[in-house]
Amino acid sequence: MTYAGIALVGLVLAMGFAVFYIYQVPRLVQSGAQGQIFYLLLIPWALSCAAFLFGAMKSYAGFTYKHLGSALELGGPVVLFCLVLIGGFKLVPAAPQSFDLTIRAHSEDGRDPLITTGKVTIELDTALLTQPFNSNGEADFKGVPPKFEGATIRMLPQVEGYEQKWQRHKLKSHVFDIPLVRTTGRQ
Repeated sequence: MTYAGIALVGLVLAMGFAVFYIYQVPRLVQSGAQGQIFYLLLIPWALSCAAFLFGAMKSYAGFTYKHLGSALELGGPVVLFCLVLIGGFKLVPAAPQSFDLTIRAHSEDGRDPLITTGKVTIELDTALLTQPFNSNGEADFKGVPPKFEGATIRMLPQVEGYEQKWQRHKLKSHVFDIPLVRTTGRQ
């Protein structure tokens, strides 16, 4: 019964940390601490699982690993504890340090479904990055910091025959289409 109580306390703590984590994710992503906090959540989950399965349920597990003449042998609750921790590390990939952004342009009126000339400038905090549209109609920005994923950024398309004005767009994906308005003199 003692192990069932320990497992229940561990489960309540783990669920409380999980709720905290869910509500703090936007702030954690901005600071870059999301990954570190996730791994701290694994510890109470692993403890509560091990206490329940091996204490309350009277189970047993053993694990032996031999490599280059050395052996590691684990038994009892520590096996499940380690499996939960290692599973959390292996199943959840590390957050990318950056992402690539592809911007495509098309005319707002639909006459030019793909713009293959000109360039586009994006504003990331105080940095201005400019890339030309290639023959596929794509301007590729490599190594964009992850804090801009889902953020609203400013873009300045510079294409002959189209208005050159800053546009604000929310990055909902890594490929983004921007509409361009024709200048009044071109038909």
